[in-house]
Order: sequence, then C-alpha cells, then structure tokens
Amino acid sequence: MKILGICGSPRGGKSQMLEADGIVLASPVYLDHVTAQMKALLDRTSHFVHCLRLTGKYMAALTTSGGGGGEATMAFMKPNLQPYHH
Repeated sequence: MKILGICGSPRGGKSQMLEADGIVLASPVYLDHVTAQMKALLDRTSHFVHCLRLTGKYMAALTTSGGGGGEATMAFMKPNLQPYHH
C-alpha cells in the first residue's frame, strides 16, 4: 500500500496524490487556519474533489497546535475528504 503524506507542499504533489492508495493532509494551526502552503495545495487540487478523482483512496487529515484552534483548521480540511470516506 502506498500512502502519501502531504504537509502543504507548495509545489508538486498532484501526480503523487493520484498514484497513492491513501493520502494524509497535515497542517499546523496558523491563526485558526491551515498554512498558506496547505491552502495553495487544496486550491490547486480542488478539481480532484469536484471530479471525484480520488475516489477509493484512504484519506486522513490532522492538525497540530500549541494553543487551540485545531477544530476550525480541521473543519476547513474536512470537505476535501468527504467524498472519499470508506
């Protein structure tokens, strides 16, 4: 099984996402939101969600925070996982 971990890489990642069996999205919390790099990645791959190009893949998201705000950050990433729940 090939699992791809993505921590908001500003470049690349799209072809690896299509090849992977599973994808883990991870972001620290910055002002109750994902990092700019993760936001850019989600924007660049939004057509994957709309066109269901990742259907059948295992998906997970995680956040880390020193002082809270993880719920809002996770709420932002969660819609990118919805179509792929197993």
